[in-house]
Amino acid sequence: MCVDTLCVWDRVPRPQGLDWTRTLPCYENASALETHVAWSGYLHAVYGALAPSDFPIDVGCFTFFWRTLLPRSLHAQLARRLAKDPQRPRNGEVLPLGREGWQVYSLEDRSLFLPVSSYGRMELYHDFDDCKHASGRDAVPQVGFWAHFAPGSGVFASVGHTLSVAGGGYSEACRAILGNVPACDPCCTPTHVLLRQLALRRGYDTVQSCCGPRGGIWHRNVYETVFFRSVCARNTSDACPSFLEAGRRETRKCQCRVEGGPTRCAKNTF
Repeated sequence: MCVDTLCVWDRVPRPQGLDWTRTLPCYENASALETHVAWSGYLHAVYGALAPSDFPIDVGCFTFFWRTLLPRSLHAQLARRLAKDPQRPRNGEVLPLGREGWQVYSLEDRSLFLPVSSYGRMELYHDFDDCKHASGRDAVPQVGFWAHFAPGSGVFASVGHTLSVAGGGYSEACRAILGNVPACDPCCTPTHVLLRQLALRRGYDTVQSCCGPRGGIWHRNVYETVFFRSVCARNTSDACPSFLEAGRRETRKCQCRVEGGPTRCAKNTF
């Protein structure tokens, strides 16, 4: 039996609507993977060289796929499940996420949220350059590194000492740190600056929030994590903070690709 111990659905029940993901392959070892050229090419592009300890790999446990890396046959397989209304998706539908990602939506039922425990690792997707687009009176506003929970992305980070907030998503997470203030309703700077300052003062490295709309922007639920140890520097991007990792089980430093775009570990990482 092929059992991927990194599978998110080992921690919470697989939501209704995601039954189709059980039809995606699970590979017990490298030999089994190499028999499927399309999936082998994709998984090596995402994770690099795979060690024996990286297996089993259950693709049905992924909730994120790099749309721009998928071979044509796999692209078509997921494209058939694109949501008719991305603003009000149903579980099991595929949504665009950022510029290069597809997300298998699974957040319709908030009660299934189970955060990563303190000092555990999560896979993430980061697209928006928080440092570059931050605005405020500070020359370089410190806003943290905001990322989506994205099993299957190949980009990992430890959550450190984390605070998890379930139910209201972003706004509730903001209030857990700042209190019941109007600044938690909109997004983003200068609220994020104050959020980071107080969270670090209280000893939190991250806050995980699920599942609610993101700052009033989207109607769909979002599971995101803000990493407070990330530091914005003048004239630089926040796309590749030093704490990012590669490797499913054998941890190594993530050297981000140099061509820009969403955060992804470069091939020379592997």
